Amino acid sequence: MNTVLDDNKKLCLSNGEIIKIPDRMNIMFEVEDLKEASPATISRCGMVFVRKDIVEWKVQLNVWIQNLPVIYRTKRHVEFYNSLIDNVIRPMIMKIKINKLRYAI
Repeated sequence: MNTVLDDNKKLCLSNGEIIKIPDRMNIMFEVEDLKEASPATISRCGMVFVRKDIVEWKVQLNVWIQNLPVIYRTKRHVEFYNSLIDNVIRPMIMKIKINKLRYAI
């Protein structure tokens, strides 16, 4: 992982293959915790920590909507996004959480 984060930007796979990451490409990691991360990896990344109880997904959705082009921010579009979240995304998240608990035991 450290070679991807270096100036070389090369991903070294376990089979020996090396993939060069283009300069125009940035990598973003989203992790639940940093238990397995080395200090070298952490020092190469800009870390942003946000507690779940402070910034809820609804706030993130609203920020995302505000950054959309104006033509996608109409009342009809916003109602659709909220409906999609309430009727599809939320139930999927709940199912994943339930299954995660069931298989964790």
